[in-house]
Amino acid sequence: MSYKQKLSVEEKVQIVQEYLKGRIGMNEAARRSGVRRQSFNGWVRNYEADGVDAFLPHKNRIYSPELKRAAVEEYLSGIGSLSEICKNIIFGVPYSSGTGFRCIMLMETSTPKNTQEVEAT
Repeated sequence: MSYKQKLSVEEKVQIVQEYLKGRIGMNEAARRSGVRRQSFNGWVRNYEADGVDAFLPHKNRIYSPELKRAAVEEYLSGIGSLSEICKNIIFGVPYSSGTGFRCIMLMETSTPKNTQEVEAT
């Protein structure tokens, strides 16, 4: 397997934009990028959510307990799917398997162990 050097931010943006404008298909975009289709699809989702910033280095996001609780409450009430809640409330980016896992972990750490104890306080 040959090694392909990483693409610059500008190159990634150009390929994603060509794909979104319908100038190239998913297979061609992934080939030009040197990544698998699934990875390129993740690039597209992230780009649609964050624009060029999706390809810039960033620190992990920190979410307040209030935001986490709101996400848990919406999920438990059935207002939205895990995907929709991760996208709209917590992350602001489309759902991916990694995002879904992080969202579930946030929900588990935000959900009170003893609901009666929390309601009493």
